[in-house]
Amino acid sequence: MRIGLYGRVLLKPGSGIVRYSYDLIENLLKYDKKDKFILYVQKNHLPYREFDSTLEIHEVNLPYFMWRTSLFTRILDKDDLDIYHSSAYTLPLVSKKFRSFSTVSTFHGLHSEIFWQSFKYNIYWSLNYRSAAIFADRIQAVSNTLKEEIHKIYKQPLDKIDVVYFGLSKEFQPISSKNAAKEKAIYERYGIRKGKYILCVSGTTKNKNTETILKAWSILKFKHKFKLPLVLLRADLNKKLTLIKSLGLLPGKDVIAIDWVDDMRYLYGLSNFTIYPSIYEGLGFPIIEAMACGAPVITSNASAMPEAAGNAALLVNNPTDPTEWSDAILSLYSNPELKEELVKKGFERAKEFSWDKIIKKVLNSYRKLK
Repeated sequence: MRIGLYGRVLLKPGSGIVRYSYDLIENLLKYDKKDKFILYVQKNHLPYREFDSTLEIHEVNLPYFMWRTSLFTRILDKDDLDIYHSSAYTLPLVSKKFRSFSTVSTFHGLHSEIFWQSFKYNIYWSLNYRSAAIFADRIQAVSNTLKEEIHKIYKQPLDKIDVVYFGLSKEFQPISSKNAAKEKAIYERYGIRKGKYILCVSGTTKNKNTETILKAWSILKFKHKFKLPLVLLRADLNKKLTLIKSLGLLPGKDVIAIDWVDDMRYLYGLSNFTIYPSIYEGLGFPIIEAMACGAPVITSNASAMPEAAGNAALLVNNPTDPTEWSDAILSLYSNPELKEELVKKGFERAKEFSWDKIIKKVLNSYRKLK
C-alpha cells in the first residue's frame, strides 16, 4: 500500500503528540518494509529531525488552511495513495465518495470538550475533533477510555474505532551509574539532586490540576514538616506565583518550575518518585514514561489514568482533594518496600507499550481499510 502521513506537526520539538508522531513514522519505517510511506509537509517547512531515506517527503505548495479542502485531496489522489493518516486529528473535510483513498485519524483526547480554556481555543479544537471523527474512515484512539468517549460524544460506531496506545520512545529507560556527569549538570542547572525532589508532570491547563498539588505541598510543609521540593515540569511559575506565595511556599526552594523536555528521562529517573495529578487525559503517557525510567508513580484515579497505570501505580481516588494527595505522598515517601514494589511493577507495565507491539496494532488498523 501507499500510505501518506501528516507532517506539519513535526516542525519543532514539543508535546507528546510531536514525539508520538516522530516515533510512529520511525517505527513504521523500521517494522513495515512492504508498504510505501510518504510524508506531507508544507513547502519549505521540513521536519526538524531526519528520517530513514526510504521515506518520501512531499512539500505541498498550499497554505495550511487549504489542507482541509479538496485541493489537498487532489494532491493525495494524484499520488495514488491508499491511506492518509493524520497523527494529530487534522484531515481533509472531503467525503469518501470524492476521494480515492481512505483516511485514518489518531485521537489523543477530547480536552476541549471537557475543559474550558478560551472561546477561540475550545471552538477551534472542538470543530477539529468533530470533523476528524466524522471524516475519518478509521479512528485510532490512544485508550479504551477515549474510545468510549468518542463513541458517546460524537456518536461514532465502536467498530470504527481501534485502540492503539502510544508507543514508548527509546529515550525512556533507567539511568545507569555511568550518568554522573549528567546528574551533575542537572544539579548545576536546577539545583536538584538524585532522590532529593519529587517530580510533578504539570502544565498550565485546568485538567493538569496543578493548583491542587500546590495546596497539598503547603499541607506537607506546614503540617508534616516535609522538606523535599516539588519540581513542576512544563509549568509557568509566573502564572502561579500569587497562589504559591499565598500558600507560604517559596519559589525556587519549595517549588521549582522546569520548562525542559530534552532529557526528561533524567528528571524522572533522578526523582524520589513522580506524581501525575491530571484529572483528564486521553491516556496519561507520562505515567508510562516515568515507570520506564524506574520512578514510582502516584496518579489520579480518574479518566484514563488507571488504564495507563495498570496495577503499577498508587492511585488517588479524589484527585481534587489536596489532603488525599499529601497523604499519598507521605505514604509512598515513608515506605521503601512499596516504592520498590512499584518500580518492579512499573518496568513490567512499561513493556506493554513497546513499539514492536504497538506498530502491529497500527498496521492492523490500516489493513481493515483494504
